Amino acid sequence: MEETRSWKEKIDPAFNEPIRVYLDFIDRSHINVNTGYLCLDNDSLNFLKEKGHPSLHKKIKFDYEYNKKLTKDIIKLGASNDIEYILKFFTAKKFEQKKSYLFKMIHVLPNKESKEYYRMFFSFFETEEKLKSYFDRRPEIDLKRCLFDVGMNILTLVTQVMFKGYWDTENDESIKRKRLDRLNLIKIGLSEVFNTVSSITHKKSLDELLEEAEKGNDESLFQAIQIDKTLFDLDWLRKRIRKAFYAGNSSFFKKLGMAIEKMPLENDIEYTKLNSVLISFWGLGLCKLNNQELWELLKSCGVIVQDDPESFRKHVRRLIENKTINNYY
Repeated sequence: MEETRSWKEKIDPAFNEPIRVYLDFIDRSHINVNTGYLCLDNDSLNFLKEKGHPSLHKKIKFDYEYNKKLTKDIIKLGASNDIEYILKFFTAKKFEQKKSYLFKMIHVLPNKESKEYYRMFFSFFETEEKLKSYFDRRPEIDLKRCLFDVGMNILTLVTQVMFKGYWDTENDESIKRKRLDRLNLIKIGLSEVFNTVSSITHKKSLDELLEEAEKGNDESLFQAIQIDKTLFDLDWLRKRIRKAFYAGNSSFFKKLGMAIEKMPLENDIEYTKLNSVLISFWGLGLCKLNNQELWELLKSCGVIVQDDPESFRKHVRRLIENKTINNYY
């Protein structure tokens, strides 16, 4: 769309693609935006039924071997072999290796404008001398912003490589059925959705709430239960419930019951997808756009936004003031 040309001057010109993929994933995960509750699609539900509805709360250790296995599993589901460059980039020890995998990721991008954007941005990565000079000539405040921009573009590049070829398998029924039918992928998918919804409802991710709750913060525990009703699988939570029962702590159980009854999403239900996209992609580049550019980009991706840019601006400003998203710039 011609009117969205302006945002392409500031961030990856193909930034709309990962947003479209993310929206498709949300649809396949079936977030019920009409009631505020969350559920999986029938294929995933049937798979979990066959597995005896197992707990998905076993902690994952994201070490090299796990990430290597996960990478291969995702490739089996139809992803490009190029995602192996991501793991190799982050685990490379030497500069030359990192540089090699960085530019390999850029090279495999399907969008020519996107390729050129990253080649230009990461031109300082061509030699160690250029890299050192790039950071040395910046004052402290500018250096922090510079480091943020570098990290942001690396993550956006990684996202583009991860989603490469997503639509190629759209009409492949065998792959479409399996896209969410593995425990690890279901868990990671749910984790993304729950963390986003928790950020909308409580201004903290579900992972943050659980970390606080495990350390003894009951208010964080009740907020976490509001988002994810399956948390009773956790051993430490069961111990907390037994402790309250033995102590006759009726107040704890009253608050716990209220948390169970509460919907995960209470406010702005009609803008669930909008808020999810803003939270997930804000730090990847959306934060660099002005209000008009952001409004036009999201509209072009099929996100339901406010009817006019000014109402949209107030909505985004409220998310920043509530610390749901950060004011990076």
